[in-house]
Amino acid sequence: MRIAILFASLVLPFTTARAQQLSAKDVSKYVGNSKWAWTIFLTGPRALLNEIDYVEYQTSDSSKSVQRVEITSNPRYPFGFEGTSSGVLEINIKVVFKNGESQDIRHLLHLARAPSPCLPIMFVLGERPVRLADPRFKGDVYLYVDEIRDQWRKRPPTLTVLYGFTSIWQYDQNGQGPHVLANNFASRTKGVPASTKWSLTVREEGDAIWFRYGTATYLLTVKKVSVDVPLQSFGLNVDRANQITIQICEASPNLIGNLNSTIGLPLDSGAPQCR
Repeated sequence: MRIAILFASLVLPFTTARAQQLSAKDVSKYVGNSKWAWTIFLTGPRALLNEIDYVEYQTSDSSKSVQRVEITSNPRYPFGFEGTSSGVLEINIKVVFKNGESQDIRHLLHLARAPSPCLPIMFVLGERPVRLADPRFKGDVYLYVDEIRDQWRKRPPTLTVLYGFTSIWQYDQNGQGPHVLANNFASRTKGVPASTKWSLTVREEGDAIWFRYGTATYLLTVKKVSVDVPLQSFGLNVDRANQITIQICEASPNLIGNLNSTIGLPLDSGAPQCR
């Protein structure tokens, strides 16, 4: 009996110590449309990770099958498993070692904070392209308004949002581009497909248009049209100019299903309001 007790006392600390050294972590990023992409992986001493034969992952969503990972495709994330979700999930993990032993781990995802659904208010000058600086757009979404006349309601300006082309213009740290005439802009962007280019004729303040980028849908709203405003904050070589004040907000998930027929249409064409 003493021998059996002594044997148990020797094995238990070894098993417990190994369990304490092995754990799960995750990295995640918000990808829009109330969804996150994440990677869950194991951490622990390299010698212990080398003893692992394979790892099985299963989310708390019972509809998901068990995913088996046998190799480490990215050294930064040992035995990493990638997935997407619209919220926090509990991941059940079974670690199987080469000697046949196994260890169960439960891990609750730590999702990155979602950005505000709305970008900061923006000012777009007439005939000056703007590159959206928000990381959701990866630096390749542009806005352009043609000439904004003093009597703009009589000859409404056209606002365009687009991506999918290589801009030849230089932009400052605020995303402000140079003076570009409307015909030059049209010529440079004529090859952009209709699926990544949307235009709105601004007839009234409050006019808006839907557009899509990646998996997310956005509402661009014209808040104000201003004539002869001072431009000290833009750092340009003109004192005053005309501008449009806009705001871009990501559409709430409950609207996405209703937007398919209204993407690219102004709100007065029947698109639902973004709440």
